[in-house]
Amino acid sequence: MVRRLGLIVALIATLLPVGALIPGLESAVSASVQATTTSTTAATPANDDVSSSVASESVSLALGGSHTCAIFELGTVKCWGWNSSGQLGNGTNTRTNTPGAPIDLGTNRTAKTITAGFRHTCAILDDNTVKCWGGNLTGQLGNETNTNTDTPGAPIDLGTGRTAKTITAGASHTCAILDNNTVKCWGGNFFGQLGNETNTDTNTPGAPINLGTNRTAIKITAGDNHTCAILDDNTVKCWGSNTFGRLGNETNTDTNKPGAPINLGTNRTAKTITVGTIHTCAILDDNTVKCWGYNRFGQLGNETNTDTNTPGAPINLGTNRTAKTITAGSHHTCAILDNNTVKCWGSNTYGQLGNGTNTNTNTPGAPINLGTNRTATAISGRSSHTCAILDNGQFTCWGSNNEGQLGNGNRIDSTVPYQFPTLTDVTPVQTPFAYPYVLKFRTSDSIYGVESSDFTNAGTASNCTYELEYDSFPSNSDIVVTVKC
Repeated sequence: MVRRLGLIVALIATLLPVGALIPGLESAVSASVQATTTSTTAATPANDDVSSSVASESVSLALGGSHTCAIFELGTVKCWGWNSSGQLGNGTNTRTNTPGAPIDLGTNRTAKTITAGFRHTCAILDDNTVKCWGGNLTGQLGNETNTNTDTPGAPIDLGTGRTAKTITAGASHTCAILDNNTVKCWGGNFFGQLGNETNTDTNTPGAPINLGTNRTAIKITAGDNHTCAILDDNTVKCWGSNTFGRLGNETNTDTNKPGAPINLGTNRTAKTITVGTIHTCAILDDNTVKCWGYNRFGQLGNETNTDTNTPGAPINLGTNRTAKTITAGSHHTCAILDNNTVKCWGSNTYGQLGNGTNTNTNTPGAPINLGTNRTATAISGRSSHTCAILDNGQFTCWGSNNEGQLGNGNRIDSTVPYQFPTLTDVTPVQTPFAYPYVLKFRTSDSIYGVESSDFTNAGTASNCTYELEYDSFPSNSDIVVTVKC
């Protein structure tokens, strides 16, 4: 299988587009669900939240406060960016601006879904158990301690015979939908974000929270200090901090338990939901978008900067435009529209809107430039950076990069999606009719994480193997590939 995030080259006859955006990114195959896990999934019509992670056929990514983690092919996990509390899971507290070696999930264990909080990370493994690592001051790792850990430890205890279906991380709390569709939360609870009718932190999953008589959850997403779920009847309930009306229940009062469903409009229900630091947005059953909560930076997209504690009118996405998937960062929001373009609005201090400026906007504007003829299949925002998976399987990020969270080998903020390197001066140094032979490609950009599997035969030869001289190449260097048939 060709690694879509590595260098993709068709040898002999054709050069395919380069996909070496993020150093060391292989193909990823997480089956995570966007809204329910804060792990992004490839966009299907208005299906899931992507508030803190990405998943498509090609990649699954989780965005934390200033770190990023991804599930790659074969279920391996790599993380990069800020690492002060061990949230990268690599056994150190040293930040890195490129993906490193896969972290150790346990013997023969792989990951299915991943989510990231402010300083912690959690994953559902292939056996449906959960492991968490990183900061643990309020017990958000769920391992019955309050001690940080820089590697995944033992699976947390979800209850006798219980496993996890989806997971989401807030700033310092974590919630999961279990195999029986109940919800358990653990970690910080000062604002009641655990929904367990207390305001006491807990370092272990306790009893399932009360979602209402005979109600279960199908999707869940966590913000800094509040949590929202879509229930089995497609209504929405939120709990936790309600400053600026982020719970959408027409009050500004915190609540430590799910209350009545919020009013989304006459006969309207929710398909997906995403939460930022102090705001919430949902795609409704008619594929329109409504947002509520804090709006100082225009993150509600309603052409005002006025806070609101209830969903109002649908925001204007453009003439005849609707949304397929949506994600919220700290104070910005981005959506993939029905034509697979991306629009973002809200705070733009670090370029997280991707529109080439640092100017805030309170309404969706023109689609951002993802590259010539490129569209998006998945998108994820968290804190002040945003990432998207493109239709050709390539991956791009923009916004804040102070801790290397964009993964592109530097720590420089970017106001536009990264443009992919291109190869020039394609020069076979030996005739392709004699085997083995060597093909040489010159690149003007640094390329990392290239593997032999990134190179494929364009159809003029069969049963060939491709051997690379190195797996990374600095700027203005030759990529040398030996072809053996």
